[in-house]
Amino acid sequence: MKRREGARPASAEPNDGCAVRPAGSAAPPEAAGGLGADEPGYAEGGAGPARPAAAESGGDGGVGGAGASAGHGTGAAAAAPASTARPPRTCVSAGSPSEGGVLRDPVAASATPRADAACDALRATVTARGLIAPDAAALLMVSGGSDSTALAYLAHRLREEGSLGAVAMLHVNHQLRGADADADALFVAALAACLGIPLFSCEVDVAGEAARTGGNVEAVARRERYQAANEALRSLCRHEGLPLAEARILTAHTADDRIESFYMRSIVGTGPGGFRSMRYRNGPVVRPLLDLTRAELRAVVEERAAAGLPVVRDGAGGLWREDATNAHTDRFRAYVRHEVVPRARQWNAALPDVLTRTMNLIADEDDLMEELAAEVVTAHAVPLAPHTGCEVGGAPGAGAARGSGADTGAAADEPAGVAGIGRASTGVAGCADQGAPAAPWAEADFAAGFLLTPSFGGVRRPLQRRAVRWLLQAVLGADARVEAGAIEAVLAGFAPAEPLEAAPIRPRGGYVANIQGDLAVSANRRGVRVEPMAAFRSRRKRG
Repeated sequence: MKRREGARPASAEPNDGCAVRPAGSAAPPEAAGGLGADEPGYAEGGAGPARPAAAESGGDGGVGGAGASAGHGTGAAAAAPASTARPPRTCVSAGSPSEGGVLRDPVAASATPRADAACDALRATVTARGLIAPDAAALLMVSGGSDSTALAYLAHRLREEGSLGAVAMLHVNHQLRGADADADALFVAALAACLGIPLFSCEVDVAGEAARTGGNVEAVARRERYQAANEALRSLCRHEGLPLAEARILTAHTADDRIESFYMRSIVGTGPGGFRSMRYRNGPVVRPLLDLTRAELRAVVEERAAAGLPVVRDGAGGLWREDATNAHTDRFRAYVRHEVVPRARQWNAALPDVLTRTMNLIADEDDLMEELAAEVVTAHAVPLAPHTGCEVGGAPGAGAARGSGADTGAAADEPAGVAGIGRASTGVAGCADQGAPAAPWAEADFAAGFLLTPSFGGVRRPLQRRAVRWLLQAVLGADARVEAGAIEAVLAGFAPAEPLEAAPIRPRGGYVANIQGDLAVSANRRGVRVEPMAAFRSRRKRG
């Protein structure tokens, strides 16, 4: 995969992968080609245009100063290509409290009734869910859409109030929408400059990587986006001297996104825990806007502009960037957004509040089931050692000193995998809202397969499904989709008890099945074993 990035500035520290402009140093000079206040699409005048990321010298994996760009990836640095998109403009009304596009009195300058209400709701969610400590580092994932633009304005205010620690922004250009994607990047760079927030900016050839690997474009984009977020968060913490364990990645998912996911899963089906839809916290990834609607966030930005406060507009005068594909109802989420949800609201105008409350009730019960499933994994599952296929430790519970249920893992907008059971302590996805329950085995321990002991047959079927789903996800990787049929095929390795409605109780000797394309399920008196097909065949030859 090829990432194109900004050139490393001369001030970059050698072999560090991160460049930092000293605190209080001057921002770079304005980029050529900025729009004048009298050009079409701009109602505001004032400060000059922010310097776009593509026109600025950025660090190779670093945090720039106010409005700086810092590419995150690997490989030799190269100058970022010039964009033909019209640069955005930092718009400030005459007499507003700003200087050079950066706010002098940020808290006062951000105070509008809707912003006050949104900040109150955001603080309440953060406090109730324990999403981020006031002095922790926060990395904002900003695409330039209305939700993430509002997140940037609100997070800036919280930082100035002392409710957030060091704040930086990340923008990833997936190179899927041509000039529109370049214009998104320019808009976000101007937004970062307006708010004085350091910016990480990188470009990823997602389509090329998907073609090379045969992967799904959306899955590749999600993986690359969160890989960039992990790298940026580490860099931010390193240079701010803040602990990585307390740092968080903030996304701009709203109540609308959660409701859409709920209906999407209702239509195509889902597994255990699916109807909680989105977690407020999934490892370092937190979603502080899940209790706010898209309409409420857009109103925050619009009211800010109407009050004459500093805002950024794109080349067409928009207060945020619009992705045209969001209106294409041949795409599943867009279909649900424009066809299903509006009709549901016709029956209940309070749908966001009602359905959010319902999903939170489901989530509470789901957390309890995850805790119980973690106990099942602890008591009845044993990891297989790589290469040898032997059971690690020889018995369940023998690995109690290994791994932990730490609350970090590999993230996603809607993270793949099963959260909440003994996730490894490196990466971004996979813990319950308040942290995963402890388990003796980390996810990585099960990468080579697992053995379910005969005692697993006495566990109730709902907990068996959850435990097997998590174990299969650990074997397949976080981005893989666990098939419902695969879970049932593993459970079929236990002979049914009488009556048939009862849980299976013993392994079925001689049972063999192929699942997920390349995993073998086999059963004997020692239990039910799941392992890669190559390991299964090798073991059979040795036997």
